[in-house]
Amino acid sequence: MSSNAHILRKIVSGTVPILERINEFSSKQKTHPDKWSNIEVLGHLIDSAFINQYRFIQSQFKDDLLFEGYDQVACVKNQGYQSRNWFGLIQLWKDINNYVADSIDKIPPDIIIRNRNLHNLNEIAFQSLNKESSATLDYLIKDYIAHLEHHIQQILPDYKPTMIGNY
Repeated sequence: MSSNAHILRKIVSGTVPILERINEFSSKQKTHPDKWSNIEVLGHLIDSAFINQYRFIQSQFKDDLLFEGYDQVACVKNQGYQSRNWFGLIQLWKDINNYVADSIDKIPPDIIIRNRNLHNLNEIAFQSLNKESSATLDYLIKDYIAHLEHHIQQILPDYKPTMIGNY
């Protein structure tokens, strides 16, 4: 079992019960008109999970870590997360992240740690990696988890991240 997959599963299993304590009404409240509500943050995390799942799988079959970015704000808006069901999105977020963890477990270790000289993690990563540095899929996976924890902390301010700045 991959330690990254284990960490991701642990974050999800520990966070879901706390998210479920937030009621539907509260999940849709905004602190500012230009900020995402909790349900929109969770929706963004769902989009991120789908996109990164694709990146993790594709990276096994290529010599680089070059991926297209995406317009996160437009995705959240176009998905209409603000009008979706909070508890349904929690379940989807849980399921997709457990699926991502299962997929990470299936990636051969040599592929996870293989250095790639060509990457754009300086553009797409949560914690940018210098373009001149080599990159690994392990970095991208840890960066995904750190990004997820960053947004969990927006929803749950008392959440203590395990991965942010720890890779």
